[in-house]
Amino acid sequence: VDCFFLVLSSSSSLLFVVASSFSPSLPALSSSSFSSSSSSSSNTNIAKCGELACQMDSTRQTLDNTILLSYCTFQEKEIIKGKKKKKKNSPPKTSRYNSERYVIALHDSIFYPEGGGQPSDTGVLQLLNEEEEEDDDSVQKIELIVTKATNVNQFCLLTCATTTLLSCNYTEKEIITNVLQNSQKYKIKQVVDWNRRFDFMTQHSAQHLISAIALSAPYNMDTHSFKLSSNEEEGEEDEAIGKGGSITTKPSYVDLVCTKANFVKDVLEIENLVNEKIQENLNMTPRYMDPNDDDDTSQVRSRLLPDGITGKIRLVEIGSNNGSSSIDCNTCAGTHVPSLSYLQMISFFKIERVKASVIRVHFASSNRLRRINALNYKRESEINHVLSCQAVEQVGRIESLMREKKEMEREMSVWKERVCDGFMEEVLKELLVRRKQQEEEGGDVKKIVVTLDVGELDMPWMTILEQNVIKEWTARSTTMEGIVVLMVGGSPKEEDAGNFYLMGDATLVSEGGKQVAQILNGRGGGRSGKFQGKGGAIRSKLEEAKEMLMQL
Repeated sequence: VDCFFLVLSSSSSLLFVVASSFSPSLPALSSSSFSSSSSSSSNTNIAKCGELACQMDSTRQTLDNTILLSYCTFQEKEIIKGKKKKKKNSPPKTSRYNSERYVIALHDSIFYPEGGGQPSDTGVLQLLNEEEEEDDDSVQKIELIVTKATNVNQFCLLTCATTTLLSCNYTEKEIITNVLQNSQKYKIKQVVDWNRRFDFMTQHSAQHLISAIALSAPYNMDTHSFKLSSNEEEGEEDEAIGKGGSITTKPSYVDLVCTKANFVKDVLEIENLVNEKIQENLNMTPRYMDPNDDDDTSQVRSRLLPDGITGKIRLVEIGSNNGSSSIDCNTCAGTHVPSLSYLQMISFFKIERVKASVIRVHFASSNRLRRINALNYKRESEINHVLSCQAVEQVGRIESLMREKKEMEREMSVWKERVCDGFMEEVLKELLVRRKQQEEEGGDVKKIVVTLDVGELDMPWMTILEQNVIKEWTARSTTMEGIVVLMVGGSPKEEDAGNFYLMGDATLVSEGGKQVAQILNGRGGGRSGKFQGKGGAIRSKLEEAKEMLMQL
């Protein structure tokens, strides 16, 4: 966090703390950027992160009659990281939302704020006038799409966007700002994207269970780190964010500390054990611990327990059913399932060593696991159809195709060598004829310009051709003085776009290279008697380029 701004609500004793850099798309916010709500009061009970509604009951999907504490607006600006090549003929990227953004603070949140390895919840804020009925279809409900929840100094801030669905004489910003300023007249209902929430709940709970079993004897593998995969990290925009949008089909992973050479057997045993615990349907219960209570802290297995922290700390405990001892008790603020039966099953997809002392286990559970299996089966069926074989024959069929491909490439290489030899003889023959004519005419050495269309030979083969021409010519003549050869190709002869290669007298090539590129509607570069590039009119403008070279 770069800096903080303190906002004191005029209608309450709330001291509101806002970080200016909590979101990449959020500009620095001055204290005047925030407006306090007339609905907040001095006796409002404000829930801090760790005690939010989503953390007290992770299965809760809505929160009614929320109190608005403060809000501000800003314009969303596109963040460009690095230089990205624009794909040819690709349409401009457009957002589903307006550029106007609202940062909103409520007295409690059903949305989990990003942190602790778990991505943020998304969803909808529904604003309905107190005098209107919620189930009245004739009433136009105002909705804010919650795109991100963020923990800022233990306060949960919601970043919201709007769609372009509102149609009236007022601008969307005027309508929503008026609603927020008069929030005491409106019911604010929070609705979480349950598909997304449940997906992260199950993956996070599965990670806790895997880590607990891996840490137990005889495996003694501590958890190094973990990652819950999401659509955002893949650069995908959720087309139905806040309303049950799509969930990624990418497995999550957990990194375990393990120095054993033969670790696969142990990991497969861990996979069997975690599924046995799921069948036992153990409870998964959040509770709170006093960090100053030694008896309490001694039961916690966590390397992330902060030193000198004050106040209650949230724990997530697995087990303790029917008076039995728990199998895990860990500090965690994330959302989790009430019992392990919600996980249904955990599957390990890939086991790999990523560091000398760290192994990575890719896994999935519950609905995500079913989606991954369905996608894999669909892909397998499509491959079977393409290869005309059964699943058990896929590897053998692909290996056979790869061998055939390599053999065809070898044969093609032989034919291309012969084609290159043929083009080389053609160039050398013309150079010899032209040079002989010059010698018969007498006088100084004159310029010779040769053009050649090599068809579909690509740039690597054009380079080989250039090397062979120079080698053979210098073996017969001591110099390339006055000689320029312009080759075009890399595409079928009916196409006008492709590669060009200019070679020969270093002075002439240096002087004419850029002009050739311009005539051929392209660009390129080179040095030491070579200039190569790509053009959009390599065949239709070839004669024009030749005439220009003759004038040098």
